[in-house]
Amino acid sequence: MRNFLKGQAGFIFIDALVGMVILTVALTALAVAYRQATITTVAARNYNNAVYLAQEAVEELKKNDGQLAAAFTTTLTNSKITINNVGYSITPSTTDLSTTLKEVKISVSWPNNTHSPPVELVSYYYLSP
Repeated sequence: MRNFLKGQAGFIFIDALVGMVILTVALTALAVAYRQATITTVAARNYNNAVYLAQEAVEELKKNDGQLAAAFTTTLTNSKITINNVGYSITPSTTDLSTTLKEVKISVSWPNNTHSPPVELVSYYYLSP
């Protein structure tokens, strides 16, 4: 029995070393996955907030049937709203397609937006003559 243990003197150290390397690789993979999940979650939250702000602006215009679109867009021009320490820039634009049809485009952007384009909502208003 003693001869068997004498020949296996370094085996436990190598086993421990290989186990630590495998554990380190597994924990690194988990850390990278967690980081990517966090980045994706923050990007989705910012995108949802931008969609909410754009929808809110379009709904405000719908309340007035688009009659006050020019006045409303001038008050919104380059306005900034902060939600969860993120500043969102709202940029509206209007286009007269005809004497009775008006296009209003609401664009919402935010800093550090590398995962998705700015949110743009377009609404059309028929102005009664």
